Amino acid sequence: MNRPKPNSSFSSSRDHTRPHRSEICEAVTMNSSNDTCLPTAQPVSIPVLMCLVYSVGFLLNIFSLWVFCCRLPSWSAGTVLQLNLALSDALATPVTPLIAVYFLMGNNWTFGQFLCQVKIALMSSHFYGSTIFLTLISVHRFTAVVHFNKSSKMKNKSFVKKLCAGVWILLLAQSVVYCFVVPPTKVGNRAQCLSFSQRTLSNSLFVINFVLFVFGFLLPFSISATCYFRLTNALTRLNTTSPKGLKSNSNPRE
Repeated sequence: MNRPKPNSSFSSSRDHTRPHRSEICEAVTMNSSNDTCLPTAQPVSIPVLMCLVYSVGFLLNIFSLWVFCCRLPSWSAGTVLQLNLALSDALATPVTPLIAVYFLMGNNWTFGQFLCQVKIALMSSHFYGSTIFLTLISVHRFTAVVHFNKSSKMKNKSFVKKLCAGVWILLLAQSVVYCFVVPPTKVGNRAQCLSFSQRTLSNSLFVINFVLFVFGFLLPFSISATCYFRLTNALTRLNTTSPKGLKSNSNPRE
């Protein structure tokens, strides 16, 4: 006796509504106290692109440091800030190959706890240091252009050097906090180093990242945006009120 074949359309619709293995795995992980699923390896293009970008950036930073040290006879306050920005940008380069291997191995850190702490310290100092020094550069440009006829500490090279030293001390402090509060964790037989999937450190990561987001990104970004907005307004007023600006506006070039 021949059994009726199941309706192909019904089977297809049932397969579409059936959750995939990855979805089941994710659901089990989220609703369980134990990690039963491990992250998969990233596409090869991501680590390759990461190494390429940081390699080019490293060469450009080396070139800028060479210009600062060998081609500029005298430094101004702005030069000091730009030098420190180049140094903070170069911090991420030494650990970039390690991060690329980490992603290729499915978020499995095989280089030990010490190098994990070095990676955390360098990457966090790179990110927040670049943000802070960019903010200081915007403040310096604002004071140099808008308040060019007034004295300001941001125009004093000695003060700017002390300010940069204070920034590096703060960066060192936050990197120490990251290193000891967020250590590597084990998920199955894999070690994770400052990964978003470290479920055991979710509360600590949220508090630390929120504080650093406010004081290390949101506040500096607001200051930079305000400085450049006021700088643009000042340059616009200068162009429309000065005799040369009025002459250029009345006789625009074709």
